[in-house]
Amino acid sequence: MDRYGPKNLWLLASVIALRLLNIVHICPRGRDVHRPTVASTWPAPAKAICSFACQFTAMLMLFAGLALVLAAMFPDRVPELAALPLVLTASTAILVIFYGLKRRGTLTILPHRAAFPAITLIGVIGLF
Repeated sequence: MDRYGPKNLWLLASVIALRLLNIVHICPRGRDVHRPTVASTWPAPAKAICSFACQFTAMLMLFAGLALVLAAMFPDRVPELAALPLVLTASTAILVIFYGLKRRGTLTILPHRAAFPAITLIGVIGLF
């Protein structure tokens, strides 16, 4: 398959979706979720864990996207480069669904409920 074949377009689509989610996570979510949490009366360890979780999620999306870009650029290395980021997005999708249903009884409260499964599916299509 040539360098810009269909497989690579699917992987690049998953990167674009991941980047858009990353922008939403950093910009509006920081203002709506992270800043109020840090300004709250929560104990310092809880605030630190929240900050860590927010920053870790942003970094995960950043480096997963980088690995998927590399997979799209090097078709002979797609399985090695795309497997870990897709496992990470799939496991995040499972966690979002599990915690949404278990803790809230609904998926509507967690904005990532559709994004991570979709990113995973688009990327997996790019593997085959």
